[in-house]
Amino acid sequence: MGCFWCSEALFYEMDGVWSTQVGYAGGVTKNPTYREVCSGRTNHNEVVRVVFDPARVSFADLLVVFWETHNPTTPMAQGNDRGTQYRSSIFYSHGRQRRVALASRAAYAQALADAGRIPALPALPADSSSSSSSSSSSSSTTDTDADAAAATVQDFVERRSNRREHR
Repeated sequence: MGCFWCSEALFYEMDGVWSTQVGYAGGVTKNPTYREVCSGRTNHNEVVRVVFDPARVSFADLLVVFWETHNPTTPMAQGNDRGTQYRSSIFYSHGRQRRVALASRAAYAQALADAGRIPALPALPADSSSSSSSSSSSSSTTDTDADAAAATVQDFVERRSNRREHR
């Protein structure tokens, strides 16, 4: 994906995405400058915040764009962009999205392993929104969402593999 400006454009063009914003997240310095982030001492990532309508585009669909355009086999780099701010991360809004992200990460990791490539897979922050009380209906919905995310990513991997075979 590289520079967050280029990454932002990919998401902004998607049907169902209301807005996107770029910035820095995950670091220890409050309101870092570009120069501070580039120093590698703030622990920030360049990120794109995507505000979307889940009735029109799913979180799993957003993750497919991430996986299609992101190279998790190059730690601290994306394309020609180098630095700690380019390390892989997926941020999420709640535990349900975390489970979908984990399922997509596992499916993509398997596809990379099958292709003989070793990924430096994206980190996912700890789920601060999790609680010990969950109903069985939300649990089965979550499992379905995670399964759907894994299937969506697996479908992408198979399509990409078929494209390569036909070249």
